Amino acid sequence: MCTENTVPKICVKSFPNQKPWFNADVRAKLGARTSAYKSGDLVAYRKARFDLQRAIRTAKRGYRDKVVSNYQGSDLKCMWNVLRSITEYKGWKICNGGLSALLLDELNTFYAWTEASNTFPAVKLLVDCNSCTLTISVPDMIRSFRMVNPRKIAVGCNVPERHAERHVHVQYSVDFGVSWKYLVPQCLPANSHCGGQVSQPSVFFPTEGWKRAVYPLPDSLTDTAVRFRFYQRHSDTQWAVGNIYIGPACENHCGGHGDCLDQRCLCDPGFSGQNCYANSVLKATLKERFEWQGFHGSQWQILEGGHPCTDCRALVEGKALYFSGANTRQAVTADLDLRGAKFVEYWTRIGSEDNMTICHYPSCREEGVLLDYSSDGGISWTLLHEMDYLKYLSVRRDYILLPEGALTNATRLRWWQPFKVSSGLVTPNPDRAQWALDNILVGGSEINPSTLLDTFDEEGISHEEKWSFYPNGVRTAGFCGNPSFHLYWPNKNQDGTYNILATQELIVQPGYILQFKIVVGCEAESCEDHHPVLLQYRKDARSDLWHLVQSACLPSSVNNVGCSPFQFHESSIYSPVNSLVWTRVTLQLPDHVSSGATQFRWIQKEDAGERHGWGVDNVYIGEACPGLCSGHGYCTTGAVCLCDEGHYGDDCSLWNSDLPNSIKDNFESGSVSEDSWSVIQGGGVSSGCGQLSPHAHGDSLYFNGCKMRQAISKPLDLSRASKIMFVLQIGSMSQTDSCNSALNQVDTADRAVLLQYSVNNGVRWHVIAQHQTKDFIKAQRVSYNIPLEARVKGVQLRWWQARHGGTGKDQWALDHVEVVLSRKQNYMMNSARQSGLHHYYSRKRRTLLHFTY
Repeated sequence: MCTENTVPKICVKSFPNQKPWFNADVRAKLGARTSAYKSGDLVAYRKARFDLQRAIRTAKRGYRDKVVSNYQGSDLKCMWNVLRSITEYKGWKICNGGLSALLLDELNTFYAWTEASNTFPAVKLLVDCNSCTLTISVPDMIRSFRMVNPRKIAVGCNVPERHAERHVHVQYSVDFGVSWKYLVPQCLPANSHCGGQVSQPSVFFPTEGWKRAVYPLPDSLTDTAVRFRFYQRHSDTQWAVGNIYIGPACENHCGGHGDCLDQRCLCDPGFSGQNCYANSVLKATLKERFEWQGFHGSQWQILEGGHPCTDCRALVEGKALYFSGANTRQAVTADLDLRGAKFVEYWTRIGSEDNMTICHYPSCREEGVLLDYSSDGGISWTLLHEMDYLKYLSVRRDYILLPEGALTNATRLRWWQPFKVSSGLVTPNPDRAQWALDNILVGGSEINPSTLLDTFDEEGISHEEKWSFYPNGVRTAGFCGNPSFHLYWPNKNQDGTYNILATQELIVQPGYILQFKIVVGCEAESCEDHHPVLLQYRKDARSDLWHLVQSACLPSSVNNVGCSPFQFHESSIYSPVNSLVWTRVTLQLPDHVSSGATQFRWIQKEDAGERHGWGVDNVYIGEACPGLCSGHGYCTTGAVCLCDEGHYGDDCSLWNSDLPNSIKDNFESGSVSEDSWSVIQGGGVSSGCGQLSPHAHGDSLYFNGCKMRQAISKPLDLSRASKIMFVLQIGSMSQTDSCNSALNQVDTADRAVLLQYSVNNGVRWHVIAQHQTKDFIKAQRVSYNIPLEARVKGVQLRWWQARHGGTGKDQWALDHVEVVLSRKQNYMMNSARQSGLHHYYSRKRRTLLHFTY
């Protein structure tokens, strides 16, 4: 068919690159924008550009309405029936001997029914049907394309369905469109052809809002004929491109916060200057627990393919940022001022060992996750860390020191998962292993703080800066009778996560102390010591190895490093056994804890059974206060003591009241005397070991408890005391059920009963004597001289059995406890010393009051 003879020729006035919707209003607005640009007035240029965009939208909408009105109400089925009727279509046979020239006129009339009537009749060429060949030449193609009417449409039937690919590829060609390549290819650490560079491909998946992209062109495209294209395959998703600029680059590419136009930056709102610097101060840290729902907040610049949930189970606490889906999976932070920062820390998991459907096992290295950073607004990226797909099946923590290139005033971080590339094109892939992030912390300092003090009481003051994280913990008041605010772990969740309170990195020097209040399971039975809370430390944040702040020092470990034969104590482990009520703990930190980046943590690990709730309050880490406040006060900033009620002095060692100077108790009253004893644990008045004859008769203080076994006296004034005497029996010769002992156990030495004293309310206990089982299987009366260091006011005595076999094992009994007073001469010496201190502090208090008022 010869289209020149069947389609009438008309004269149309055209303009270069003119679209069918291009009208006079658009042309006028385009001229106004050009004039504003030439004038150099940025304000006028912005207004003209906005007016042009609005005029284009209006013109496109009007043209669309015009086309729709031409075909409104058309019936596609009826249209196809007309075509079949005209062509007598029955099958796939092309040549038909009965075909007449009238068919061409009818087809032309049908397709051009909106145009002027065709007055030129069609003439059929006589061609041998058996020798039909299709011949197409270049001039024929050019002529046909020039005669296409853009107002016409084609409706196809029985087109096979294809999977929608909604993403847009940004590509270039140097061979006039024969082949196309990504403007920026996907480069991964495993790709040898990328020269160690890591980059995302220049492809865009559906997302909310506009996204700016800046691609510096490689030197290989210089002096070469290049064409670019935005390419989308079979998709019904609408997309748009605006403000395209190809030309000389602006300085630093406007920092990624502005449009480049003729080597000048048009900065975004909130940015200004030649390089589009931020007008406001950027945040210097990032701390994210993903507790939000819906909008992700200002901490994140881009968040695609991820949302908070527990589909990969809990990582550290509650919800984590979970990534899935076929499209982009990435999280990009807002710009941060990291000039004083040190590290980035986070917890992550890729897939799972359980190979769940919603968090399945990764299959190759390309399903790993990459962390990189950008200091130019996301234009170029530098790899920080590759998360190997095999090492992150279980939850894992990464602590990465920031390189010098990341320590800028506008740095952003990006976690992303590579795309699937098939036949040179990125394709959607929902089968990639899912992954999750949690508890991200970016910050730190090259010089860490040297003190930590937090009472958790101040309202309106952020407590987050002092702590790394406290998973599953909440700030509350009233737990276990504590009216002030504190941190509390209720342990209502059963997700396998740990309960942790971790400090930031601190400078810890020799002589420092750690003081805090703790309670564990105040509603639990005191015999239950499972799920304890461990106090630990580490000096390298990159390591996952933690050590107890204080290890147990007992008679069997007297030769261990750090242990003294004169001070025995338990390790820094707390449970309902020793912390059933709010207890103040003061620890003199050993020298090996000291470093410039020491961290401490309280941790309660997951185990079988229900964990006890616990709380922490009044935490202080820093220089030791005078005399450790004698165990009667809190240490605060500046190494100053805040004394408890009834105590005063710089070291809280002075008492406002008199104290008893002796004990004399034979336990014949049937109950423990509250005047003599402050704590009795694991024991009571009984005759479980019989009469301690021949030295004592009747009942005794008998110990058969399940866990802690100790008797602590009331604070005493031992200034006049000289000796301590008592009767003691451990087990019995008859080895009865109510009074027996083990003589051949590995820890037999630790089952001894220790006599100790403390001058600082139990902060330190000093040994007076050890009583081994084999030596006291028969009741014996013993007497010891009270050490000179203990002949002061405010001393407590303790009888303590560190280890035993539990209820029904290793019982012991105490009777006829008596403190013997010294002769008058020694008493006068001690009294003078105490009186001098009392008068000194009284004068000091009067002086302070005088200056105050």
